[in-house]
Amino acid sequence: MSEKNESYDFDELTKMMEEEILEEERGIYTEKTLEEAYNPKNVGELEAPSGASMACGSVVTELVKGKTIEEALTVEDKDVLSVLGGLPEENIHCSVLAMDTLRAALEDYKSKNKSKNKNKKRNKKERR
Repeated sequence: MSEKNESYDFDELTKMMEEEILEEERGIYTEKTLEEAYNPKNVGELEAPSGASMACGSVVTELVKGKTIEEALTVEDKDVLSVLGGLPEENIHCSVLAMDTLRAALEDYKSKNKSKNKNKKRNKKERR
């Protein structure tokens, strides 16, 4: 068998395997979850997250876009699950982790912003 034929056979095998995996995933996840996992929004560099984690993180960013910090803090993991049409029991924690990450980031931002505002006020008083 020539190298060209081996490459073609490998490409065909890879394509068949990808199709089988996607079909299996369709039996586990909703189409919305798969859409978000394969085409996440607002994502940077991540090291090998699961598809459910990617989907949850993507949905969280979409749910909080345009909201104030206080409004974003009212979003819950059940809202993420609702958008995704649910997740298998073993992946429910992904929505919780996504919301925990959002809350931690927002609280960190609020904390840093609060100290910046205090420094600005202090500097204004010192200039007077």
